[in-house]
Amino acid sequence: MGSAGPFRGRKRSLHEGGIRVPGILYWPKGLGKARITRLPCSTSDIYPTVLDLLGLAPAGRPRPIDGISLIPLLRKGEEVRRRPMGFQSRNQLALVDDRFKLYSKDKGRSWELYDLQADPSETKDLAAEKPGIVRSMAARLLSWKASCERSLAGKDYLPRTPSRTKKDMP
Repeated sequence: MGSAGPFRGRKRSLHEGGIRVPGILYWPKGLGKARITRLPCSTSDIYPTVLDLLGLAPAGRPRPIDGISLIPLLRKGEEVRRRPMGFQSRNQLALVDDRFKLYSKDKGRSWELYDLQADPSETKDLAAEKPGIVRSMAARLLSWKASCERSLAGKDYLPRTPSRTKKDMP
């Protein structure tokens, strides 16, 4: 009970056992034959995928959109994630790209780095061996976190225009 199989961690953890879950997309007319992909995806990818399917851009001024469109994966079988996925839960932070995962259990005071292709169970911390990757991914993760904080404060969105009432109309 509560096992994540070969993956480290469990619910509320940003290790793979807490965030890696299978997903199923059923769309017979849009996808064709069934297939399995290993591309890491997130619920953040739903909005940009729907926009892409409809040929739409986000309304209002451009603002950060964390996810990516999955149309290249769905239509062409592309297996490369063009933008990493950020995660935050309590004191934990994580950034996952196609190969590496940067993880912090203490709000970014210390970092662990894992090669998810070679070590999906996150048993070997590579942070000391690959400080350049840690620095680069940490900067990107902290930038994403700051963007989330701006969004939470409403700074990434257009101000509401006041509603017009009958007395305001000519």
